Amino acid sequence: MTISFYQVKQTVLSMLLCATSFGTVWAGAIIPDSVFDRSLIKPRVEQMDFFVRTKYSSDIERQIRSFVLLAKGNAQRVLGDATIYFPTIEKKIKEMGLPDGLKYLTVVESMLDPRAKSYAGAGGMWQLMPFIADDYGIKIDQSRDERFHVEKSSAAGLDYLQKLYSRFDNWELALAAYNCGPNRISKVLKQSGKRSYWGIRHLLPRQTREFVPKLIAVKYLFQFYQYHDLKPTFPSIDLQLTKSIEIESGQSYESIGTITDLKTGVI
Repeated sequence: MTISFYQVKQTVLSMLLCATSFGTVWAGAIIPDSVFDRSLIKPRVEQMDFFVRTKYSSDIERQIRSFVLLAKGNAQRVLGDATIYFPTIEKKIKEMGLPDGLKYLTVVESMLDPRAKSYAGAGGMWQLMPFIADDYGIKIDQSRDERFHVEKSSAAGLDYLQKLYSRFDNWELALAAYNCGPNRISKVLKQSGKRSYWGIRHLLPRQTREFVPKLIAVKYLFQFYQYHDLKPTFPSIDLQLTKSIEIESGQSYESIGTITDLKTGVI
């Protein structure tokens, strides 16, 4: 079991990291766009340094519009929650030598909710299906679902993505396979005679058609949110300043609270 506790000595450092961890520009340095202007957004998208193609399209525009106009509250929450979860994911990505932009997949899949579950049975921030979780030794039973464990699920999700990339030698196809399954992607490629995600995209399920455009929109959100007058909604400082420790099973929240001097609600 993992718990978190308040670390006073790191308060100032953490507050600085919260403001700068994903490219924030200090207030006053950026003048937000007055309207949603395609002539401004298109060059930003196409100049982004990303691991998939970022050629502007109406599908990408629709996804960006959803984040910066239609779902601003959710976008601001995700921007804030990233201060908790991205450092753990970024560390694993760096260890594995994978593209840093894969961290944004957790927003596409679950809006950075480590306890998310889908109607199809996928769970956790990376929306791992039970059979994938089982392949990586992630336990799912009546008392626990380790897909909700950020470190374990990130290691599994990233390793699975790495295997998909090895199979397709293309990140866009690997991402599509992550969403709808590698066998389906292989079948569509064979039947269509095409070799790229963009070439077969119209033949894929709707969710998979939107998968890469949405990922690009998430990258745009994190890089340019200040141009749309979005302000990250940071979690409470108790959640920002955390450390993971292992404890023996059978401990109650009350006993943990007594030892750490934390309220059970925070734990």
